[in-house]
Formats: sequence, structure tokens, C-alpha cells
Amino acid sequence: MSITPLTFTGVSTFSTDFQTILTRAVSIANLPVTALTNQQTNIQSEKVLASNLSSAISDLGTSLGSLAALVRPTG
Repeated sequence: MSITPLTFTGVSTFSTDFQTILTRAVSIANLPVTALTNQQTNIQSEKVLASNLSSAISDLGTSLGSLAALVRPTG
């Protein structure tokens, strides 16, 4: 979600400067939105990585259990 920049259509010796100021102001206003979007993306990536790590640890536990059953002395 970003803010649509305003377009100044006035005819003046300062119209180009005013448009530059408006464009820059909108860019600055979008900085917090961009930061939050990036943070959300990072959190989602970390969630996926944590899930993958959990699965890997579960698989390791299963493998260790199987290994323990193989090396356990019978009798």
C-alpha cells in the first residue's frame, strides 16, 4: 500500500520545483510503509525457516531413535 504521488499541473516558473517537492514528500511519507512491509516479509521468512528447522529436528529425533534401536543389545 503506497501513496500515489500528486501531480502538479500548474504553469509557473516554480511548477517543476513544486512537483519535485511533492514527489519527495510522498517518497518520505512512504518510508514507514516500506519499512513495515520489509519487516513483515522478514518475519514470514523466519517463520518458514523455523518450521523447516522444527521438521529437521523431528527427523533427527526419529533417526536417533532408529539408531538407538539398532545398537541396543538384545537379551
